[in-house]
Amino acid sequence: MLSPRAPLFSVSLAFAIGCMIGLDGWISLTLALAASVCTGALWRFLARRETASLAAFYAFTACVGLVHTLLVTTSISPDDLRRLPDEKTLATTQWRGLIIEEPAAQYTTHVSRRALDRTTFTLRMEAWRPTGGRLYGADIDTPWQPATGDVRCTLLGPAKELLCGDRLEFAAPITPPAASLCPGGLDVRNYYALQGIYYEATISPQNWRRTETGGGDWWQNLSFRARDWAYARLQIGLEDDPRMADFLAGMLIGYRQEIPTDIEQDFRRTGTLHVFAVSGQNIAEMVVVALILLQLCGLVRWRWAFLIAPIVLLYCLLTGSPASAVRATVMALAILLAWRLGRPLNALGCWSLAFLAMLLWNPAVLLDPGAQLSFAIVLGLILIAPPITRFLVRPFLPDPFLPVSLLTTPQRFEKRFWWIVVGLLGTGIAAVFVTEPITAITFHQITPVSIFANLVVVPLAGLITMIGTLSVAVSLVSTFLAGLINNSNWLLARILILFVGYLAHKPGASINVADLRVISSPPTSFVVAPLLDSACLLVRTPDQTWLINTGRETATPATVWHLLQFYGINRLDGVVLAQMSTPDNSGAETIIRDFRPQHLVVPVLRTHSPLEKSLPDIVTRVGGKTEPWQQGQSLQLGPGVSVDVLHPAADDPATHADDRALVLLFHAGDQTLLWAGRIGVSAQRELISTHPDLHADVLVMGTEPPPDAAWLQSLQVRDWLQIPPRDRLANSTDVTTVPDFCQVWRLNETGAVDLRFEAEKANQPGEIHLRPWLALPAVR
Repeated sequence: MLSPRAPLFSVSLAFAIGCMIGLDGWISLTLALAASVCTGALWRFLARRETASLAAFYAFTACVGLVHTLLVTTSISPDDLRRLPDEKTLATTQWRGLIIEEPAAQYTTHVSRRALDRTTFTLRMEAWRPTGGRLYGADIDTPWQPATGDVRCTLLGPAKELLCGDRLEFAAPITPPAASLCPGGLDVRNYYALQGIYYEATISPQNWRRTETGGGDWWQNLSFRARDWAYARLQIGLEDDPRMADFLAGMLIGYRQEIPTDIEQDFRRTGTLHVFAVSGQNIAEMVVVALILLQLCGLVRWRWAFLIAPIVLLYCLLTGSPASAVRATVMALAILLAWRLGRPLNALGCWSLAFLAMLLWNPAVLLDPGAQLSFAIVLGLILIAPPITRFLVRPFLPDPFLPVSLLTTPQRFEKRFWWIVVGLLGTGIAAVFVTEPITAITFHQITPVSIFANLVVVPLAGLITMIGTLSVAVSLVSTFLAGLINNSNWLLARILILFVGYLAHKPGASINVADLRVISSPPTSFVVAPLLDSACLLVRTPDQTWLINTGRETATPATVWHLLQFYGINRLDGVVLAQMSTPDNSGAETIIRDFRPQHLVVPVLRTHSPLEKSLPDIVTRVGGKTEPWQQGQSLQLGPGVSVDVLHPAADDPATHADDRALVLLFHAGDQTLLWAGRIGVSAQRELISTHPDLHADVLVMGTEPPPDAAWLQSLQVRDWLQIPPRDRLANSTDVTTVPDFCQVWRLNETGAVDLRFEAEKANQPGEIHLRPWLALPAVR
């Protein structure tokens, strides 16, 4: 029934159900309109029957949400980028648009590497024109045509400083964002779609120019200028420690771009990453500081709401208006309005109003994990935290028959202390109760330590935010005093980082949870996943889990780390660094530190790779030791699964780094998988001469250099999984050089491949089932 105190709560839930049905897209707009008319008529017809009328009203509300969602998601204008012809994918097509966000630049310090500079931004398209294949800069008389839609752009090479509001012209193809190649990786296509971005473009240095500076939405430009100003205020006195200044900016205004990756990962592992999300806590603390300043200025109280409301709106814009900030802003404005009108406050009603407003603005917010967590946490704090707190605080309350006026000062202090501690504990338990299912399903991780961590992090983060807000306000009067406040905040932030870092790497701090698709699948499998210029192999058996190669350090948090998280792996039995090179294993330190393998395997032959020189320090920090593998060794990985080391031998004369890498032959029943990496022709011939009966049903190998057809013929390879080339512009091996019986799987097209080896049964030969993450390989 409709709650007399929060009537919008049930209405917002019914509206959200209709929005979810509309986002699934299995109901047409015509059918939805018909359902709305029918349920609306039924509601009116059953007006005298309270229960039936209420049920019809909820059904009508859900249908209205369904129609609203379909209108928002299916109404595409003729000028929308999704409706433009195929000429939009040509490299010579020209575009004109407006930068609608602050560009993020990545500059290198070395002049010789200026080509590696990158600037990313979102461009709101205004016009386009086909050029008939003519290059950028040529005389083109083709008229501009209107275009609407947002594009995520990456500008290559050195560029002049770009600002939000600049207008650009460029020539480049626009294409849909690439899908994630590995399980557990960020679905960039869906992530951008939630922001209304369906295309991306890479702009070369010579194919663009700036046509206007400082145009666009003046209010948005003002918010970015205010954000930059606040960021500069937080850096006063901390010029010698930019990492800490970036950390404080992330907590106060949600400026997470410059937060060090290791610090962000520690907060993620302890379930305290919410301190970087601008939410109700930030806005409440900012309002408290504003109230203190207004009280000191002596302004009349009935005017405070009028002065604080614009500050709250400006703060929301200053943070970039994420879902959590918008939700908190709507709730704060509702509270200020109720305060001004003298109406009683109702937290559930404010939550319902914010939830309904977000759905009306953008129904797709229901699919945003950040918005889900934001609304779920607040709802849990409203509905679940109070009864938990009342239950937990009972043992610490004084005698209920003793009047409060007779309590001594120590007793009153004790009562208040336990109320605060138990209140924090109750809110932590409530937050974990509602968020862990979301994080387990979406991020494949739960954080049991978060209940204890938030007892310290929440009040300390609140104090840091209040001091930071005070510092920004005081900087208007005295930069010297602002510097002193920032330095005191530096000490608190340092304590917070040390505390979170200490908890983050304790056993059980975070537990990876397998995806539902993995839980229902057999435990024995081989997963070959493409990485940035490399590939890895994950071997899972009922007894052990082994990882071959870890990938690049910069790509590890988005690939191998999340791949292991997707499969619910919390500890590895072994990590094999088959190739001593930066593309293949520069991320070893992160994987070894977080997954604590019992065995760390390296090739017996040494190389001059910088990675190998730093390996002893890595091993020392994690408290382990390396095990060199060489030709002739064999290891049992589980029931029916073993691995033989075929290369290299301890006396192998190979000088090339690729030829000194490990070549491993895995046996699963009567089928075999050969991990050959990027060995050269000489190593290939040596393998055949040393093992004349060598056979591999599946081959995992790169195309640098490409193996010849005779070598594949001798191995009788049925499926060749190609490791992505290090030179991404290089062409893959011509399929005409591959035997007809060999199927080529280009991992950068098929994505990760899950291999299941079916043992021989009832005199029937065993089978190998290959399941790609994205798409089947092209038929030759």
